[in-house]
Amino acid sequence: MKNPIKDKYYKKNKKKLGIKSKAYYQKNKKKCKAMCRAHYLKNREGNIKNYRNNYLKRTFNMSLGDYDKLLKNQNGLCAICGQPETQKIKNKIKSLAIDHNEETGVIRSLLCMSCNIGLGMFRENIDILKNAINYLIKHSIQKGERNGKELFNM
Repeated sequence: MKNPIKDKYYKKNKKKLGIKSKAYYQKNKKKCKAMCRAHYLKNREGNIKNYRNNYLKRTFNMSLGDYDKLLKNQNGLCAICGQPETQKIKNKIKSLAIDHNEETGVIRSLLCMSCNIGLGMFRENIDILKNAINYLIKHSIQKGERNGKELFNM
């Protein structure tokens, strides 16, 4: 809770307090660093959630709760391949990527890293994706099943 008397005092004496604080830090560097480290480790999980929530708000205008709802609606699976994320960073599985329309910013759904990169590599162009599907069908081992016919006529 904010204390208006303290706030007024700090505002009035900001420069003097800053100099005093710097001097204390210089004199007690090891102690200050140890305290900061202990505080960071104690609050690490909360800090990570706060960072993630702020990132989502800033980048996609959504909260961590919104992300969790989307994840739950997709059963924790990629909207394209239906698989869970397998990519790791620092030995921890990544979160599913938030897929959005680059022009409008509208969020579509969550994708695994592979599918998200795949869409980007095809420049989110439906015609290029259709051509890629037809190419795969044309050169697939299961060619006999489709008789070499194109799935998409263009």
